[in-house]
Amino acid sequence: MKLIKVPVEVHSLLLKLKKGNEPIHETISRHLSVKPTTVKKSKEPTHTAVLGRLFKEEYLKKFEHPYPAWGPKENGQLANWLKSVPFDYAESLIKLYMQWTNPFVVRSGHTLGLLVTRHVELATDVARAKGKKNLLVKHEREKEVIASYAAIERHEQENGNIQRSKDRISSVQDSTQGGLPGPSGDPFTGEGAFGLPDKTPLY
Repeated sequence: MKLIKVPVEVHSLLLKLKKGNEPIHETISRHLSVKPTTVKKSKEPTHTAVLGRLFKEEYLKKFEHPYPAWGPKENGQLANWLKSVPFDYAESLIKLYMQWTNPFVVRSGHTLGLLVTRHVELATDVARAKGKKNLLVKHEREKEVIASYAAIERHEQENGNIQRSKDRISSVQDSTQGGLPGPSGDPFTGEGAFGLPDKTPLY
């Protein structure tokens, strides 16, 4: 029998692993025969699978029939695409791709290949459309503000005219308050002609 020198640390470990009076060589054989623990694969779909399912769903909504001939080629296109763009970016563009009115894309039937190769152009068109929309919204808001100012100005002018009319009426009333005594006596003061009592003789 050939003797093998075992380091002290290994020998101590083997002693801990021994079962009763089990010989050391059997302990070693028993532990070497244990099958390594297999790592369970995650059941969650990959990003490529998620995007593939989304693309096929959007295509079905648009054309009311499944995407033709989906296979390893399409999965490979998505996988390669995801190496150069973030997942969220790709996901958002897939949702917009079927509404893209680019003439060449429309004629080609909105294929996956065109999305992958022309996604920058699609993103540019989307940004431009959002910019136009924001300008329109801003323009409408400016029109509303201008209209509001015009309405306020008209209101102030109308109120000013009414107030000026009231002031003119008030000034006329103030100037004629009490009236002038007439020859036949003033009906408000009870005085006779020329401000004298009615029974006062004129001699």
